[in-house]
Amino acid sequence: MAFPHMLLSYPPALRWEGNPYSGNDADYSLTNPLKQDGSDYPCKGSLKLLGTPEGTPVANWVAGQTYNLTLEGGSTHDGGSCQAAISTDYGATFHVIHSWEGGCPVSGAGSSSFPFTLPSDTTSSEQAVFAWTWFNKIGNREMYMNCAVVTISGGQAGTQPTRFADRPSIFVANINGCKNTEGVDTKFPSPGPDVSVNDPAAQVPAGPACTSPIVSSTQSASSIVSGAPGISPNTSTSYSLKLSVGFHVVLSLLLSFLWF
Repeated sequence: MAFPHMLLSYPPALRWEGNPYSGNDADYSLTNPLKQDGSDYPCKGSLKLLGTPEGTPVANWVAGQTYNLTLEGGSTHDGGSCQAAISTDYGATFHVIHSWEGGCPVSGAGSSSFPFTLPSDTTSSEQAVFAWTWFNKIGNREMYMNCAVVTISGGQAGTQPTRFADRPSIFVANINGCKNTEGVDTKFPSPGPDVSVNDPAAQVPAGPACTSPIVSSTQSASSIVSGAPGISPNTSTSYSLKLSVGFHVVLSLLLSFLWF
């Protein structure tokens, strides 16, 4: 089976026709990049399937073990740079577990696999979200992202020099004001402790919007792209802000009444 661009075939991505749980909800545009306005970040909008039959986990992983992600497609755009990340809070935060700077996917290969080790202190979850992101080397400046649902067990706190919760968030570009440079591999500002440098000449994208922050477990994924046009802030954050403003307005009116 041939695809334009590339997609995550293992673990099988949400809404991919090769995912045994996709049913009639298959998305035949999974190989397309994220929208330029970032409105389908993260995961091309597929996280709405969590908790449904279509969102059934496709793999059972154990923290501390080594696995492979597999990419398939018909256009590698001369490779590029990729990241693998895990969310154990339904996509609110993603923590990078491995970065590949250059050589991802393998240029000209219809299928390529990349090994990574799931950190031994990864939070156990019945519905963890595994994310693959890709910044192509040649072609339009785009960001590709597919996600899969997996179960994770066996996580043990205190077993890693860098805690799982302290690992950096996914690097985001081409949907949030940051642009990577065509013709060179992307070097990630915050690749995390597990990184494969396949291209020593890779370059960090320049500009104030190109910093990949190290986030706490309370920072939402939507806040990472909140500067992009067309993206609304996290609903709960917006609601909390409205409550705060409303409280202060009521308090001011009450104090004014008591004063007079």
